[in-house]
Amino acid sequence: MFRLLSAALAVVVVFLNAETAMAEEYRDPAGRFKLTVPEGWSYTKPDNAEAVTIILVKAEAGKPTAGGVCIGLYLDISETRSKSQADVNNFVDGRITSEFWKVALNSSGDKTFEIKSTSDREKNGRKIYNAVYTSTTAENGKDEPMKGKMELQFVPGSMHSILCLTEVAAWDLASIDFDRIFDSYEPTGGALVASNQVRSQSMLTLFSDSNYGGASHVLSQDTANLAAAGWPIKAQSLAVDGAGVWQVCDGINYTGSCRTIAASLSAPEGHGFVVKSARETSDIDSLRSAAATGVRRGFAEYAVRRRLHSGNSVVR
Repeated sequence: MFRLLSAALAVVVVFLNAETAMAEEYRDPAGRFKLTVPEGWSYTKPDNAEAVTIILVKAEAGKPTAGGVCIGLYLDISETRSKSQADVNNFVDGRITSEFWKVALNSSGDKTFEIKSTSDREKNGRKIYNAVYTSTTAENGKDEPMKGKMELQFVPGSMHSILCLTEVAAWDLASIDFDRIFDSYEPTGGALVASNQVRSQSMLTLFSDSNYGGASHVLSQDTANLAAAGWPIKAQSLAVDGAGVWQVCDGINYTGSCRTIAASLSAPEGHGFVVKSARETSDIDSLRSAAATGVRRGFAEYAVRRRLHSGNSVVR
């Protein structure tokens, strides 16, 4: 990945003839985020902006690698769209560790990462996680030490990230503008509408008959052995109430064959679901994979954009 990033820094020279901008607010045309473009920076929108949402560059005349590059990444996590911001915070909290960053960044394809520091902060009710890292990449037969920072934030339905980097020698100056970009980044649109709303408790109801009829049993907490809780082996239909996703398994202690219930499910007459245990779960348990996927998709797309469209003019 850092070879791509180093190439991105080298291609900054493409933008040297563009008029440098005064500080301004940029709003994503798709309505996903807004941020401040610092004075002296230019920005471009990728041709296909699903994963890579924006590329920001700054270069000094005659020193194309003395500035910096920041790349916005976006990953849809539709399974969490019905969650509140508090739900998402709880799911993520405690999982974005140093080991998370190490595995996520290395799994993007570059094995030379060294995590220098990690931290988190809060903004408008959501947690934001970051890592500062270094790497060494070979350019023209010479090792080039690089330094960068990546921030991750999860909101209902998506993951947002900004990744910035520069040469180690330029870090002290470049990081001032990097932090302006990080601090100004704000997810927008419907994703945050529910952040301050109180969600009802999530409950799973098991029914003895199809189409949600017959005897019923309501679960509001994880139950490792439904038989011990008074429920027979089979359920003909199941329904979730409230903001939640439930996992039901045909073995006790959440073992055997399991399925995820996000809304409701009914079996035909004469059939049914063997349910011996059930628990509320989240489809963002694989956050490490989500972060790594975002990085891989983002830089693969940017590499294509650079090869095919490196002469594009800066969007103003």
